[in-house]
Amino acid sequence: MPKKIAYLILTRGPQQVYSSLYKGLSKMESKESSVFILLDDDHNNRFSSDEPIIAFDQSKINSLDIPLFRGGNIGFGNTHLPLLYFYRLYPDFDYYWVIEDDVRFNGRYSTFFDEVNTHAADFVAAKIRHHHEMPDFFMWDWIQKDGDDVPDSEKLWSFNPIYRMSQNALKTVIKCYDKGWVGHFEILLPTILKAEGNSLVDFGGEGKYTPDSLVNKYYQLGSKFKQTHRYRPPHFWMTKRNKVYHPIKTKRKAFQAFSRMVYLKTKALVKG
Repeated sequence: MPKKIAYLILTRGPQQVYSSLYKGLSKMESKESSVFILLDDDHNNRFSSDEPIIAFDQSKINSLDIPLFRGGNIGFGNTHLPLLYFYRLYPDFDYYWVIEDDVRFNGRYSTFFDEVNTHAADFVAAKIRHHHEMPDFFMWDWIQKDGDDVPDSEKLWSFNPIYRMSQNALKTVIKCYDKGWVGHFEILLPTILKAEGNSLVDFGGEGKYTPDSLVNKYYQLGSKFKQTHRYRPPHFWMTKRNKVYHPIKTKRKAFQAFSRMVYLKTKALVKG
């Protein structure tokens, strides 16, 4: 039986920021696949009636009754919570993709998603790594269970501007919050899913979780300036075909995003 898949564009708006991504993803819509715009309504956006917008704000996130990581904001470390809000509204999809509005694919989106969706993993993301593979990474300490530190041997990290979770994975995450887990979502999600026996797949690179058919296919490792899928610096154009690109920004948006992330990170560190 075909799987029902939701594609969620996570955005703060306005419309012109996500419009090209929405157009590309909309071409894949079918009886089994639906595209939604998961819009942060704390920024007073004007809604377009012809778009499938699911608006959220801080009060709706708070209604989930899930502990917020450090800074207490959606933008840093809690970026998966809008997905959990959407899941509460629409619990019947088999898989849920989250795509940030500055992610692009330089090719037909169906080329990427059709292949990756053949892998029935509970969690699909990029650059999935164990603690021992990058021990100096600053995020490792940002996870706890019942107020206690988690052993390094159990920690995983993933890069999540674009990722997919199964319905089973979402149920696991909610259950683990009840067990007292809390942390930055790029550490929290892969760590608890692995601990609870969920399956993980990396859609590129050449790590432990990358299937042979996907090795270096949709992104490649290397120096950050040569990578298409990275934290920063931003991309202003795409040159490699059939690769995932992040972040794609104008220079003005790149500066705004960088300034906001510095602010949110500082706030989280102070509260931590």
